[in-house]
Amino acid sequence: MPSHVGLCGIFDRTCYRGLIGVNSLLPWWKTRSLPDRIAVTAMQQIADWLKKLGMAEYAQRFAENGIGVAALRHLTDQDLKEIGVLLGHRRIMLAAIRELASAAAPVTSQPAAPQPSHGMTPSAAS
Repeated sequence: MPSHVGLCGIFDRTCYRGLIGVNSLLPWWKTRSLPDRIAVTAMQQIADWLKKLGMAEYAQRFAENGIGVAALRHLTDQDLKEIGVLLGHRRIMLAAIRELASAAAPVTSQPAAPQPSHGMTPSAAS
């Protein structure tokens, strides 16, 4: 396994603890194209999210199926079942995905414009 690949098959800084210094990763990182670096970062975000849920064991399956942050909100119960996620874990993941989606929803703080009353238009009221 290349030195830049963690135990779960993707870049995982926790796999490096005590093995090699962070600086030894930099030459590899600098040689990667921007899309490669973005993909590695996206997969790390998914791995971190799964770890927060207590389901880090699924990181490899998400990586193998190219499931990044942008794909999360489109996942269905059937999708998760097809990649081998257990029923209870699917329910927890789907609930967490809904929470992410609601947290990312834009909040409009401007009140709606007042509607003219009695059938009058704003220009007729002047």
